[in-house]
Amino acid sequence: MIIYLDLLFLKEILFNSIIIFLTGKIINQRIKISKIIISSLIGAIYTISILVLNPNLYSNSIIQLICAILIIITALENETIYEFMKNITIFYIVTYTVGGICTYTQTQNKSETIYIIIFILMFPKIIQKYKAKYKLESYYGELTIKVNNKKEKLKTLIDTGHNLLTCYNEPVIILSNKFLLNDVKEKNKKRRISYNTINEEEVCVNGIKEEGVELEYRKERYINDAVIITSNICFEKYDAIIGLDFFEKARKNNKKEKRKENGNLVFNKK
Repeated sequence: MIIYLDLLFLKEILFNSIIIFLTGKIINQRIKISKIIISSLIGAIYTISILVLNPNLYSNSIIQLICAILIIITALENETIYEFMKNITIFYIVTYTVGGICTYTQTQNKSETIYIIIFILMFPKIIQKYKAKYKLESYYGELTIKVNNKKEKLKTLIDTGHNLLTCYNEPVIILSNKFLLNDVKEKNKKRRISYNTINEEEVCVNGIKEEGVELEYRKERYINDAVIITSNICFEKYDAIIGLDFFEKARKNNKKEKRKENGNLVFNKK
């Protein structure tokens, strides 16, 4: 059997890049392209070196583990041993999953291959949704938001099935019809939102973008921009409905703020 090392090298870089990217998506880490390239090169150099020097070592578990550790340390942030173990476990799961799918697609037609590629790209998003859904210990929080220039504290239902976003990918908060929204002059704050009700009726409503919306959930604060709209019904046990997208975006903002604070601390120490 003839193996073209240059083609194999490029294939390994592409394969490793996909695995690292998917791993980062599942664990909610944004990986720099430079880190993806460097860690992919480590995996590709490992494969070529083993094949050239001693092909019998290619399936050696210890050498594979050492290579995986180097890739994880290079590509991902591992603040604790627990986080490192979690990252390397997910990396292995993704590797064997993608590897198995690639092996399967070699014997299938092109149309099935396209569907499988789409599934691989959607897989991290599906995992994140279910992970966030089942992590919730309570489905109620307190929302602090400006309604008609007046700050309100509202009891809020966290609805795991509420996935409504604007065309700008902004999370939408639905208020009870007790809160009627006044029109705003700023055009950049106006939003037009359409959605389907439970009865499959299409509804179009005007929304208003509010900055710095604060949700207090289990003694933690989540702050993010959101668009508020008013429902045509009155909620009985709560005043507003919010979705998991608000949580995801707020958590990312919190991580960015912590990184900035840590960076400022290190800078000040120097």
